Amino acid sequence: MPSADAQWARIKPFLPDASPRRGGRWRDHRHVIDAIAWRFTTGAPWAHLPARFGSWKDVYTRLRNWAIDGTWHRLFTALVVTGRGSCHRACPATCGFDSA
Repeated sequence: MPSADAQWARIKPFLPDASPRRGGRWRDHRHVIDAIAWRFTTGAPWAHLPARFGSWKDVYTRLRNWAIDGTWHRLFTALVVTGRGSCHRACPATCGFDSA
């Protein structure tokens, strides 16, 4: 269930710089987003993340770090705002990740 190019183009600008602050190279953000989407779509335990996504601990750590540094909040806020378009009244906020 890899993310579509159009979906990736919308979320990529809101993710942190892909170069690591310390240590080795980070796995590509798109690959990590796909792993997180797989995990929440299936509801499987983190330890059951398929090997094609890499270490479940690395994916979980990235998810957690992005929660702590506000990345998810900025991303979802931006998606809700752009999804509402020019709506100036209260609109139901709907945001999803297409698995097709």
